[in-house]
Amino acid sequence: MNSPTQLKQLIKYIEVSATSRDMFVTEFTLFIGELEKKVIAASDSAREAITDDLGNRQFVA
Repeated sequence: MNSPTQLKQLIKYIEVSATSRDMFVTEFTLFIGELEKKVIAASDSAREAITDDLGNRQFVA
């Protein structure tokens, strides 16, 4: 670093990078949460659809 201006520019780059990372992590967390909800809902409906002739639920491991 040769000047305060260069230091300010470097700090700005770090700030933009950190903000970008935070936005990515937030969006990724929401995406994974929604995906988990879909997987759970799909597995729940599949379990309910599997029944024997007497209407008893048959769970597949």
